[in-house]
Amino acid sequence: MRKSSSDGEKPLITFFSLFPGAPAPRRADRSLLGSIPLRAYQHCEPLAAASAFGWYVYPPIDFMLQWNGTEIFWKAAGAKKWKATTAVVLPGFANLYARSVPSRSSLQTPFPFLLARREVGHIQIWPGVLVQTRPGWSTLVRGPANLPRGPAYEVLEGIIETDWWFGPLISTVRLCRTDQPILFSASRALFHLQPVRKELYASKELDRFRLVEGLSSLSEDDWERLETTINPHETRTGLYAGKVRRARSTRRGDE
Repeated sequence: MRKSSSDGEKPLITFFSLFPGAPAPRRADRSLLGSIPLRAYQHCEPLAAASAFGWYVYPPIDFMLQWNGTEIFWKAAGAKKWKATTAVVLPGFANLYARSVPSRSSLQTPFPFLLARREVGHIQIWPGVLVQTRPGWSTLVRGPANLPRGPAYEVLEGIIETDWWFGPLISTVRLCRTDQPILFSASRALFHLQPVRKELYASKELDRFRLVEGLSSLSEDDWERLETTINPHETRTGLYAGKVRRARSTRRGDE
């Protein structure tokens, strides 16, 4: 079901979840799904803000991958037989897709859920999601921020221009462990999607930076700003978090 904003403005991002029964994308969580220590949740605003920036996307089913150093094999959790990952369509999806795709469409073959890459140990995963963003916005696909992922695999980050690219939202996973099954759980976020303005990453702005070196380079105004920010006489925990919350409250009041 599509949801639009209350004021009629186009949503920043729209998710199309195509796999029946798959976990829906959800807003990322300041508490890291309850795993962050309470003290950090209350007082470490940079950690909480980064953790909540974006949306989580989950695997559609519980499944396992195993890499022997040359080939990657897969099986659904609970299945007995390992299968090659040349181009895997999610079990049960092919029939649904055949009944749904328009007869005049050239897209008669369903998109693969798993697709082996030419690069050794790399596999492409599609969680069954299409994404559309507001004009001028792209989507950064990465592993979940601040959630430990372990040594078995890593999600390669990529930026997709989803304001015009309307296709399977995929990402590549690099397997780091051989000859042992690696579990991907539908209850554990696999990707973290974050909105990015094109004008920020695709312009010359990133080339316009300045490096100032040495203590002698700090002006009197710089020292005053540093002292105002840090304030050695202020010993309360969560000082930065409190200032951020007050600034947000002020901005809301000005809107």
